[in-house]
Order: sequence, then C-alpha cells, then structure tokens
Amino acid sequence: MSGIEIVIGVVLGLVVNEATDLSPWLGRVLVRWAAGIEYADEDPQRPVRSEELQALINVRPGKLLKLLTGLGFLSAAVLTRLRRLVGSDADGSLAEALPPREYREDEPTMLVARYLFATERYRGEWKRHWIHIAKAGSVILLYGVLGVWVTQLRIKPQYAGFLTAAICVATLVVIAYRFAGWWFDRFVITNKRVMMTRGVLWRRVRMVPLMRVVDIQYNQSVLGRLLSYGSFTSGDRTTRRTISQLRDLPNPNELYLRLLEEMYEPTAVEARLGADDEDTEPAAPATDEVIAGLEKLVLSIESLIAALGRSER
Repeated sequence: MSGIEIVIGVVLGLVVNEATDLSPWLGRVLVRWAAGIEYADEDPQRPVRSEELQALINVRPGKLLKLLTGLGFLSAAVLTRLRRLVGSDADGSLAEALPPREYREDEPTMLVARYLFATERYRGEWKRHWIHIAKAGSVILLYGVLGVWVTQLRIKPQYAGFLTAAICVATLVVIAYRFAGWWFDRFVITNKRVMMTRGVLWRRVRMVPLMRVVDIQYNQSVLGRLLSYGSFTSGDRTTRRTISQLRDLPNPNELYLRLLEEMYEPTAVEARLGADDEDTEPAAPATDEVIAGLEKLVLSIESLIAALGRSER
C-alpha cells in the first residue's frame, strides 16, 4: 500500500466519522424544518410539534438513524403541504377537508357511532398500523406458497393443477378478508372508556372503562420505533392485573399522551374542545328549504287528488 493510499484512507475515515457525528444535529434541524412546513408561523402548535419531533429524534438509536428519521418527517411534511396546496380553494385558502395532522376531534364514523351512547364525548378513532396487515398477509402468503409446494411434490399430476388453483384462490380470499378486517377495526377513545371494535361479518366490541384503568403503557420493538407503531397494555385498578392488550397501534407516543390527558386532565380536554366549538361558526338553518319542499309536496298531493276526481267522473 502506497503512502497516497494511506492518506486517502485516513481522510475518508475522518470524513465519514465527522459526517456520522453531524447526523443527530442534522436530524434535529430537519424536524424543525418539518414543523415549520407543516404549520403556519402563527400556529401555536408549531413549537409544540417541533419539540415533540426533536424528542423523538433524541430517542432514536444510532446516529445515521436519527438523520433518516429527520428526512422521513421532512418528506412527510412536504407531502402534506403539497396536498394542502392542491386542495386549496380559489382564493388560496387551505381546504378544510385535508387535516394537517392525523389526530382530530371529529364526528365518529358509522362503524363506531352505533356503539356510543348519547352522554359520552367522542375523542377519536384509529385503525391499526399498516404493519399489522403486512405481517398477517406475509404469514398467509407463506402458508399458501408452502401448500403449493407440497401439492406439486406429493399430489398426482392430474389433481395437482386443481389443488394448486384452489390453494391460490383460498390464499387470496383469506388475505382479502384479513385486509377488510384491518380496515374496519377501530380503536376508539371517549371520555368514559377505551373501546376496540373488530370483525367484518361478525362484529365484536371490547371496551374498558377509564375509571378501571390504573396503569397503561406501550411497548415498541426496534422495528416499531422505526415505523412508529407499538402495543398498548392496560391494567385493572382493583385486581392489578392486565385486562387488555392492543397490538400495532399507530403513533403510540401521541396516543399514550392522549389517553393520559383523558384519564388525569379531563377538564383540560373539555376546555380545549369547547374553545374549538366556539371558533367554528354554526351552520345556517335550512328552514326555508324545508318549507319550500313541504309546499311542493302539498301541491303535488292536491294535483293528484284532482286528477283522481276527474278520472272517476
């Protein structure tokens, strides 16, 4: 090895080392940019979101992973901004149909509304993370491939083609059914309880009252930290035992804080939601349209009666 090659190797090693040390700092800079792109300057959520993302960068293992996480949040913020611009009104105002964040106090969907009673306040609903259906689909696909392989080895050729086609169709049907179950399943939070609705053809509802929950925590694997999903475990206030475990929920850190706020600071939640309701303008009454419709209905009935009278004559 010549002297030039040694010098080049040392220089490249120093460059790589310095670039690696800069990765955490650059990751924090990128998430600050992401918060600035996602929220307007006057939005009070902007500094809060920036602090949350920087804290998330700090807990990411390694150095390059911090940089990759920052790039991921920055790209997501740019996509969100582009969606807002594409869905903007003619005067340039942002379309209300595109929420800036995933978590909003909205009206419950039809999948959840039927299980809520009138006096409880709806706080939000979430599907499981996409990794849940990815894991289930991978396992089902693996079994399908093994079934086809065994069929080709063990079954006579005159029957192998039919059984192979049957296994492929059954695999696709099971994957489609599991996908539908993932799509219809909902994790729901109200001011009274935590609820999980499951099933496509047979619906199953499981709920835990908030007053019974003494301990709630979430666990994240290494892959869960990379893709932002985790599992929740809740304990019983009286028996001190695990009463529920929910796997593969999205954004577990924010969801965990949402649950804690609902459990220990319900008055703060009500105050915030009340302020949001005051900011929204009430919908204009549709009394005139209703009266006009009733008048048209009466005229139609009168004309029908007159036509029947002329036909009897």
